Amino acid sequence: MKRKTKIIILCTSIAVSLGCLYGATWIYKYFYYKSFDQYDSLSPLYEVTKLEKSDSNSYLVVKWNDKTRNDINKFEKVGFKVNQGNVQVSSNYLTVDAKKVRKATIEGDSSPKSDEYWFLDLYDLKEQSLRKKRMNLFNVVNNYDSSLVPVHVYPYQLKYGQKYYLQVAVRNKFTKETLELILDLETRELVEPFDEFRNYVLDDQSSIYNWGFHNKMAALFPSQNTTYGGFSLAGEKLPKDTKLAIDYPKLYNLLNEKGTAIYLLSDHFSIENIQPFLELFYPEGTNIYSDLEINSNTTVDGENHQVNSFEEYKRFSKMFH
Repeated sequence: MKRKTKIIILCTSIAVSLGCLYGATWIYKYFYYKSFDQYDSLSPLYEVTKLEKSDSNSYLVVKWNDKTRNDINKFEKVGFKVNQGNVQVSSNYLTVDAKKVRKATIEGDSSPKSDEYWFLDLYDLKEQSLRKKRMNLFNVVNNYDSSLVPVHVYPYQLKYGQKYYLQVAVRNKFTKETLELILDLETRELVEPFDEFRNYVLDDQSSIYNWGFHNKMAALFPSQNTTYGGFSLAGEKLPKDTKLAIDYPKLYNLLNEKGTAIYLLSDHFSIENIQPFLELFYPEGTNIYSDLEINSNTTVDGENHQVNSFEEYKRFSKMFH
């Protein structure tokens, strides 16, 4: 009888211990996962480790080092959607937008905590140097008006006159009103959009994606990511018979390394500079319009179309209408 009682007590103790362990694990996981809910967004903090420009200053290849990979792995493990971040390019500047921001900070309900950041790294392409000028966007906005907090940086640069700007959305902490400001990349200061700038309308030509070649590039490089100024590749090997390999061997060799991207350096996209850019990824003489599927959101009639010539492409693409 005593032996039976001991067994019952032992089994009960084991069950209670396992229950406590399970409960403690569940509580830990709950609060661990819950701790990520407070964040509004996270995007990688990229650092340029190599860059190569074509002699014509038309194309740029960049190699990145992700300084926040460990942090990002933790967020992705719990299902948090990590923003890939913004890379803005023009003929003069490369800017990288990286952030780790809480919802309360974006809403203006609290000040940034020690683990939060919102950086804008500026690379002057005229120098072709790896030296960067880092801006703390929290400080930049606070210096302009302490009642404001940054909300969004648009993924493109705008040139007006001889100056380059980034468009920045900010929120008033007290009224919660959202305002649009512009960041002068030369002075690295925020200014209110002047009248001429307010009338400057950014059209759909700002993005290579809107020209309708995304599907073609995705078929060529499945892991590529289309940005406003070009494509990032995840270590995919480019064929040696492409125009890029033959005409720009330095760019080709760097682009074949892992964690690289290629950009079209232009202040305004048009078919005159986009077509030669896309032809870099094919052998000489390739018709890039052959079997080109144009998505409905880039066509004049809102329908999907498959074309085989520039004339057909021009007829259906809304960029010409």
